[in-house]
Amino acid sequence: MRAVFLTSLLALLIVSSIGFPWRMAATGALFALCLGGLAASDARLGFAGRWLAGPLRWSPGIARAAMSASVACIGIALFITQRAAEAEYKLTSATKLALTLTATGNPNDPQYAAARQDLLQLVPKGSP
Repeated sequence: MRAVFLTSLLALLIVSSIGFPWRMAATGALFALCLGGLAASDARLGFAGRWLAGPLRWSPGIARAAMSASVACIGIALFITQRAAEAEYKLTSATKLALTLTATGNPNDPQYAAARQDLLQLVPKGSP
């Protein structure tokens, strides 16, 4: 398994050196999974040291605190995801409306005043 994790990290290194974006969630998750697997392998093999993985003293109180922190982080992530999706929807709607107005050939025509007003309201709502 250690060889698989090291090979996966090498593949990520090669792919990222040619421009693959690290901002993608799956890439970050794979990187974290590989590092976690290597740390578990170090612990299983008995490597010890200041910068290497080691056994933790784990108690039910620590487990409850970790579970509470995990639930809080998931809740925050869901809230941020919902806000990001809402902002993206508003910005996409504003872009479509702007393209529609531009395609008319005369976007300053008074008959498009309501559409221009909607556009001007959607853009600030979609920005953070």
